Amino acid sequence: MLFLNPEKSLFMKRLTITSLFLVLALMGTPLAATAQTFEPGDLLRIQLGRFTQSANPAALQRVAHLGQVKQEAVLENAEGFAYRSAGQPVTLGTFLEEATARRVLSMVRQQGFPDAFIEKASEVADNTYLTHAVQVTALKTLDVEALKTLPPGYELYITYENGYYKVLTLLHDPQYKPENLADRLMELQGLGYTAYIRKFR
Repeated sequence: MLFLNPEKSLFMKRLTITSLFLVLALMGTPLAATAQTFEPGDLLRIQLGRFTQSANPAALQRVAHLGQVKQEAVLENAEGFAYRSAGQPVTLGTFLEEATARRVLSMVRQQGFPDAFIEKASEVADNTYLTHAVQVTALKTLDVEALKTLPPGYELYITYENGYYKVLTLLHDPQYKPENLADRLMELQGLGYTAYIRKFR
């Protein structure tokens, strides 16, 4: 009969578990320990992936109706040489709360991005102090491509409320007064949008 030293047996179990985690990491399998947690007030976006070359335009087109798609520019080092240390992240949309981001994430994964995940839109982005914004429109089915007549430069923010995707722009904190939004509001209304200034707090 073979007797195992209990201490050696425990060591082998730990070694096996550690080896398994290393194999999964090398295979690119996401581990639960890497999951992010978010706080109320975080502005969020969905990362579609990181690409060492430009992302496939046809693939991005499948999700373009779900939010603004952005690909970060190539960084440059001190000598001016371009580099892509870990690939260029391609992100989708900006969402005002986690529940909306998760709702859209489910649709994104169904469109061929199974590894997409939610992240903070910025380390300092925060809607805790948000007081006003311009609501551009409310959509029963999310399709920001329907807003093609918006002038360039409008950042869109999405929230899901009462069965509608509310698309907003021009988030403002208390240092701004609502009347600062008047010119943009008139511009949007002139383009046919039922836009209005929305007060949050």
